[in-house]
Amino acid sequence: MSIPDGAAEEVGRVAARFALVAFAGELATRYGVTGWQAGEAFRAARRCFREWLAENNTGQAADDRALFARWLPSCRPIVPPASRRTTPHRKCWPAT
Repeated sequence: MSIPDGAAEEVGRVAARFALVAFAGELATRYGVTGWQAGEAFRAARRCFREWLAENNTGQAADDRALFARWLPSCRPIVPPASRRTTPHRKCWPAT
């Protein structure tokens, strides 16, 4: 399972868990428990990981996304007088 460059550490941990599921499925297949073809468990786990990654990978860990989801909706731009404009500022408070 390939992990994108610059991905949050969380992505590596999730990939390892999907890899473990793939291994367990392939092992169960080898011993005739599943009735699947060899490689099927790996392909299914890889697909699930890719779908998880597409839905969850914003370059931020889940705790960061939760923090920003709470704070960003209530941020309002603050526009300083033209004489003091250097960078944009925002005033934020937690969403209720």
